[in-house]
Amino acid sequence: MGNQEYVYVTGVKVTRDCIDRLLAGTSPLAYDTHFNNYYLLTSNGEELGAKALIYSCIGGVGHHAYEAVTALLKLGYTVHATSKNRSNSEKFVWWINSGRLVFD
Repeated sequence: MGNQEYVYVTGVKVTRDCIDRLLAGTSPLAYDTHFNNYYLLTSNGEELGAKALIYSCIGGVGHHAYEAVTALLKLGYTVHATSKNRSNSEKFVWWINSGRLVFD
C-alpha cells in the first residue's frame, strides 16, 4: 500500500525525491505550519512537520493535514504522531498495524 514514487495532493504531484531532498537538507522549509502533530525525522534526528513538508513540495497549495500524512505514508515514509491525535487513528488503521504510523 506504500512506497510509491509519487502521489497527487490537491492535484499537484509530490515525489519521493522532493521529500528526500527536504529531509536531507539543512535549510528551513519554505512553508511552516503550526500543525506539527504528525512529523518525519531528518537524518540528524530533527522533526519536520508532515504538513510543512508537503506544503514546501507543492508551493503552499492548501490542503488538510490528513492529505499530507496520507501522501507521506503512501510514499513509504514512517510518520510519527503525537499522542493527542489518537482520535484520528481509526482513519489510519492499516498504517498503524503495518508500523508505518507510530504514536509517540
